[in-house]
Amino acid sequence: MQHPTTSKGDIGVALVTADLILQGCRVLMPVSATSPFDLGVLYNNTFIRVQVKYRTPHSGRVEVKPKRATARFQYELNIEYDILAIYCPDAGIAYVPRQDGQSVVTLRVSPSKNNQKIGVNLFEEHTEFNTAWKNWQNSQSKQKP
Repeated sequence: MQHPTTSKGDIGVALVTADLILQGCRVLMPVSATSPFDLGVLYNNTFIRVQVKYRTPHSGRVEVKPKRATARFQYELNIEYDILAIYCPDAGIAYVPRQDGQSVVTLRVSPSKNNQKIGVNLFEEHTEFNTAWKNWQNSQSKQKP
């Protein structure tokens, strides 16, 4: 019997893979399950590491802490990916480029109770891989001296 979190992870990877192919990407899968990323993507002649997370919403939002298990069953912040793909069964798939120093990604899937609009990161604004890729490219060019 498979562990429920493994099944959810497999579902997320499968659906993200299909979505990326539909958006014109070439998708590669690592041979090792211990790889720090779930998918490799070739897009516009660029190799991009994609980490996939399956999340159900709580209080109208999904929250992801991009961590990975270490050899001793502890968790550490995973910074060895370029774009985070979040699969939410209620909202679809969102693509968020990694930002240095960011330990939590929060996306709103439904309006907040106080109807706040400023500073709210909406899930629906992150569904295009091309947009995440452009934002990732921009962050990479800013880091070069």
